[in-house]
Amino acid sequence: MISILLLNMASNLNLDISLGLTVEKLKAAGFHYVLIGVGTDKNSGIKLAGENHNIYQFLPFLRDYNRGFTPNMGKHVAIIGAGNTAMDCVLRAALRIPDVEQITIIYRRSKTEMPAWPEKYEEALANGVKFMFLANPEHFAINGKLTVRLMKLGKIDSSWRSKAVATEQTTSLKIDSIITAIGEQQDSQMLAAIGVPLDKNGKPAIDLASGETMQSGIFLIGDVQQGPSSIVAAISTARRAVDTILRRENIYSYHGNKYWSNVDPQHLYQRKDQITVKFVDKQHSEAFLEQEADRCLECNYICVNVLMSAQIAPMSRLPSLVFKIATKHCI
Repeated sequence: MISILLLNMASNLNLDISLGLTVEKLKAAGFHYVLIGVGTDKNSGIKLAGENHNIYQFLPFLRDYNRGFTPNMGKHVAIIGAGNTAMDCVLRAALRIPDVEQITIIYRRSKTEMPAWPEKYEEALANGVKFMFLANPEHFAINGKLTVRLMKLGKIDSSWRSKAVATEQTTSLKIDSIITAIGEQQDSQMLAAIGVPLDKNGKPAIDLASGETMQSGIFLIGDVQQGPSSIVAAISTARRAVDTILRRENIYSYHGNKYWSNVDPQHLYQRKDQITVKFVDKQHSEAFLEQEADRCLECNYICVNVLMSAQIAPMSRLPSLVFKIATKHCI
């Protein structure tokens, strides 16, 4: 049997690290594989001059909002950044806060370079959100005056987008509060603290095909691999990690490096009398599934009998019938 542990932000990871949690200790405790899905929790924010501290970082803001805490944002809220996270701050939270009347998204590049998905941009527009492109906030005064530096596009930079270059011009807005939605990145310091190897640039060193780090059995899944992405992309990284683990476990045997059932053949021989099929009336679907469960060869693959049962059992009852097989054998 293999043991797999998933580490994510819900596991109170920061507290665990302060108590000395490392992947080596987890392996010593019996975990064969550790999957780390902590996301891009580190946020660089933005450095603004001025005495106004009514500034929120996106992740604590969204977390508090989802927990039922609604801050006093005032009437006019500025969102700095134009990625999907910025749109989520607007569409999933800020627009729903009482007294908020106007939201302005400020982005230092143009609409063309904006990383947010087009459909989210269109949804924001439909909800009355204003966009201020080629603008970079510099000063937030105590009276709510936000001074913004106007920008222009320069040469293509390392992100394959036109670099934002400052001009001599500035403008200002009257803002009550700011949400920063930029600078999402892996917390490399935290990853190193628990024993994840880093490359020469201080980033996690992983095999992109599987998500496995340079330390065998330790995988990064989700946004922590390469930065913020979609839910589908995050799920796919977990799938690739799990596929790698399953292939490795099936390969590992006393019969060399080839796929093999991880079941003791002697155990199967002891059950050989149960392999004989007994005819069961098609109306007695539960009896049929019981018999099929007893005949299960524990091949480590999803049993085709579950699919067969769908043809004879009402779909409303299928989940409970499948559960009966699952509790007996390997599904």
